[in-house]
Amino acid sequence: MRKSLILTALSLLSLVACQSVQRKLEDRVLELCAYIPDHELSEDAGKYLTDSYLRTFQEAMDIPEWVEYAGEIGEKEFLFYAVSGNGDSKPEYRLLEVRMTDKEHAEADVEIVPVLEDGTVDGESVRKGTLKLVLTDGIWLLDDFDDTKEQCQAFVRKTRAELASGAALDSLKASGWVEEDYLERFQDDVDQFYKTYGK
Repeated sequence: MRKSLILTALSLLSLVACQSVQRKLEDRVLELCAYIPDHELSEDAGKYLTDSYLRTFQEAMDIPEWVEYAGEIGEKEFLFYAVSGNGDSKPEYRLLEVRMTDKEHAEADVEIVPVLEDGTVDGESVRKGTLKLVLTDGIWLLDDFDDTKEQCQAFVRKTRAELASGAALDSLKASGWVEEDYLERFQDDVDQFYKTYGK
């Protein structure tokens, strides 16, 4: 009888501990939502994003794209609208589900609700998003949102290849903007990018 009571008590303690971990993780997810890269990276993003996600996103934002120097919008535009899109709404997040995939990894589904300046909700633009979290030194950090990490990596690979092959510079020369010092600015920015992120 006593052994049975001890086992029951241990089971209850384990259940309470699991529920406590789950609640803390749920609270952390909602905290991390505020640091999903959207229009820009927060100044203190390094405290909330994994090193690899932060570097990947920053590298994608910093890599020179020749079309920017030719007065056009390039493929980089996707970086600035990860959540809000090109509008004047602010996102609110509602937690849908959190899943521990192992002891150091978790995924969370959230509902993203665009709230307009007058406080009304753009119901047609409500959507679901998925965060990936990694436990680092006892702290849950954001490692990806809606596969933007892979999108950034693919964009950087493609743009680096265009820089290395000379295709980017050739395209800029052909754009007709040479007379406005754009070639020199472009090359300076490419050199600075390589200095920061390596060639």
